[in-house]
Amino acid sequence: MKKDGFVVATFLGLLLAHAVAPAYAQAIKVEIPFDFVAAKATLPAGEYRVDPNQPTQGMLRLVSSKGSAAICFTQGIESAQPSNSTKLVFNRYGNHYFLSQVWSVGNNLGRVLPPSQAEREIARSFSKPEKEILTASK
Repeated sequence: MKKDGFVVATFLGLLLAHAVAPAYAQAIKVEIPFDFVAAKATLPAGEYRVDPNQPTQGMLRLVSSKGSAAICFTQGIESAQPSNSTKLVFNRYGNHYFLSQVWSVGNNLGRVLPPSQAEREIARSFSKPEKEILTASK
């Protein structure tokens, strides 16, 4: 009997978690006009589908229309105000771009990628990165 109760409680918990999943869990499509680094992967310019929380919570999957792909670990980030657009934020050092944040319109919760080893090395030569913001569609 206890086992049945546990199964029902687990199922209801999963159902509720899915029902109240934040808006940033929706897929994003974006045209990225430059090569960039996401986690340890260097990806070419192109059209990308960005799937936050895929394959699991705290991960971000990027897949280009030409087959390039990366999975990145992320952390939650919160803003005082909801985002006014769905966007990807890149740190730019000269002509080197690093994916930094992902935000969804109307949501004050986003995802942030920790700086990669490559970004930390390049950042030593710059006082601070420029921010490059690309708006996306859902």
